[in-house]
Amino acid sequence: MEKILPVFRKRYSCRSYNGESVSRENLITCVEAARHAPSACNSQPARFFVTNKKNLIKDITERGMGKLIPNKWLLNCGAIVVIANDITLLSKVGSLVSSINYNEMDSGIAGEHLVLQATDMGIESCWIGWFKEKEIKKIMDIPKNLKVVSIIGLGYPEKKGAPARKKSISEIMFFR
Repeated sequence: MEKILPVFRKRYSCRSYNGESVSRENLITCVEAARHAPSACNSQPARFFVTNKKNLIKDITERGMGKLIPNKWLLNCGAIVVIANDITLLSKVGSLVSSINYNEMDSGIAGEHLVLQATDMGIESCWIGWFKEKEIKKIMDIPKNLKVVSIIGLGYPEKKGAPARKKSISEIMFFR
């Protein structure tokens, strides 16, 4: 606990980047961390479409974001990771039977592994859940059979931010 809890405490949603590109090597390390995330029945549904190319980051920002929440700060990200799910028949049936979307849960866990690895490397991140899926799929050349579930902006902060206030343990934990 002593080694990883400080990383959890440092992570925050950064929306102010300096524009410096995140290296391919660092991006591979982040996805490698995500690859080791657990998943229901070891299905490993998450697929990671990664870019540090300024033209693609610009297209994602200008064409892939919603008008209501345009997320213009993405223009200065050093990389973007699009997480898409491989939807299988087994995952569809499992979700119907249990009323739990395991694919989205699994991809969320993988995404969190990715952002925590990034934080440990001095790379900040921000999750985005509101986007135009069809546009993102076109821009990133994502196959039709995959469902885009989230976008993560990565990069180096223009100025260091602070984590949001978290509820106390007594507010969220209940021993029975």
